Amino acid sequence: MAKYIPANNSLTTVTNATNATNVTVADESTDTSCNVLFVTAATGDLPPKSGTNLTFNSNTGDLNTTTLTIADYIIHNGDDNTKVGFPSNDTFTITTNNVVRFTQTTTRSTFASTDVRIPVREFQITGETAGNHDGDVVKFGGTDSLAAGRVYFYDGSGWALVDAEAESTSKGLLAVALGEESDEAGMLIRGMVTLSIDPGNAGDQLFVSETDGQVTTTPPTGTGKVVRRVGYCLNSTNGQIYFNPDNHYTVL
Repeated sequence: MAKYIPANNSLTTVTNATNATNVTVADESTDTSCNVLFVTAATGDLPPKSGTNLTFNSNTGDLNTTTLTIADYIIHNGDDNTKVGFPSNDTFTITTNNVVRFTQTTTRSTFASTDVRIPVREFQITGETAGNHDGDVVKFGGTDSLAAGRVYFYDGSGWALVDAEAESTSKGLLAVALGEESDEAGMLIRGMVTLSIDPGNAGDQLFVSETDGQVTTTPPTGTGKVVRRVGYCLNSTNGQIYFNPDNHYTVL
């Protein structure tokens, strides 16, 4: 029962209260596990409630819950132009000084800064399916009907199968097709990749082949043929290679 209620309706000491306008509180910053009180509506005579899935550590200031749902952004205290958030469905951004520095969608990651530092980059050996990859990928050229795991060269307007028979079909930018469309699946220009045809034994050097779209462990011979190293074989049966075409080549 209430022990004392002054004229200003400020409740000082109470055992149980149904409708209390004010309660006396004190700063408590030592309890490590506190339950947060809440009500189920914005106004009205409502019973206070708590939940085991929402707790507060008054010693550290940590609020613990299973899921935090926000409308759009989490803003840095005292620095309202720095924030992380979700401006639209399936999109996550990082903003500093009111400039979006990083955007992640379901299809790609985009850095706005021209200076991106990657201290450690690790390429993993790929799986056994042609086109599996881990490395640098470009998406341009507007070429369809490509074969995943085959090697192509860029002729300035599109991608065509590489061929050591001539300089024109083995020079310039080389890439491994990752799917049927260059602008969708992409073209790997450097890194780990699985070819559609196994080229040799683990550790072998690989060169552009005289067979369209393939690589070989044996450098071509004969007048007019092109010798260009493109990487190294990583497995003796699965077509897994490290692809890193040499910028230099020799025309025999």
